[in-house]
Amino acid sequence: MKKVLFISWDSDKTNYLENLFFPIFSGLQGRGGIAVSIFQFSWAQSEEVDRISFLASKLGLDYYHFPISKRFPTILASLSAILFNRSFLVDYIQSHQIHTIIPRSTMPALLVLTILNKVRGMGCEIVFDADGLPIQERLDLGNLKRGGEFTGFWPV
Repeated sequence: MKKVLFISWDSDKTNYLENLFFPIFSGLQGRGGIAVSIFQFSWAQSEEVDRISFLASKLGLDYYHFPISKRFPTILASLSAILFNRSFLVDYIQSHQIHTIIPRSTMPALLVLTILNKVRGMGCEIVFDADGLPIQERLDLGNLKRGGEFTGFWPV
């Protein structure tokens, strides 16, 4: 059986996880030959985490939530979430004999990059998943225009 670990990084909402990935992973498991575990980093409230955990368990998916603190600036909270969970991630990959790691977008990819040598040493394959560049999803951060044209540092 092939074991897959999907790592996501979310705000307090998770529509894409429960409406897109849960059905896909549940369907793949239903066909046999694959088992999916999900690590979700987010700052969702405990009620939301419990709701998502219940949905995952109903579908036979292993789900683990890792909180991101909202008490600190975003960059510090994100970096601490990455740094403090690396050893758990490595232990989980080893103990559950994970074959494939799918980091969903930038922060999960950064997390995996911090343990890349260990992951490669365990023979895991890595499949990066993103539906666009984060910069394209952040038009509200200045120097960006709709349509993806960057007007900042690059000469036109």
